[in-house]
Amino acid sequence: MLIGAVEKALARLGKRQRVHIERRAQIERELAQVQQRLDRLVDALADGSLPADEIKTRLSAEKARKTALTADVTRFERLANVATVRVDQIADQLRARISDVAGLLGRQTVQARQMLRKVLADKIELEPVGSGRQRGYKFRGALSLERLIAGEAMNNTSDCGGPNGI
Repeated sequence: MLIGAVEKALARLGKRQRVHIERRAQIERELAQVQQRLDRLVDALADGSLPADEIKTRLSAEKARKTALTADVTRFERLANVATVRVDQIADQLRARISDVAGLLGRQTVQARQMLRKVLADKIELEPVGSGRQRGYKFRGALSLERLIAGEAMNNTSDCGGPNGI
């Protein structure tokens, strides 16, 4: 389930990257067109082929549009820096980390218990399943990731055990 959520998030990121690239290309084409119109207006002003008042009005409008488009290009450049993150590399790293969670929790038992205490919203319910050698437990519980994301789950490392040992 967690890997599926990661895959979904990465697919969204990839789609956003493609949309940003396409939109930036559109803006750059429009910016080139605006610059061509500005050049023609300046030429018209220089040779006197159009009334100066009309040219000034159109020049102001084109300059304003150029300023807005330039700001958009700058914004997309910043987004491109973020978007250059390789989605496939992120996916590989996340898959590796997710697959190692059980091993990590087993190796770092004390820290794992502390982290679980911090993110559990309530008690964990255990339900026995199977029989004989196939016997085990099904776990149910709710997590509250808000404290973990806010960094609170890392602040108190002296908290060592509860009544259930978790």
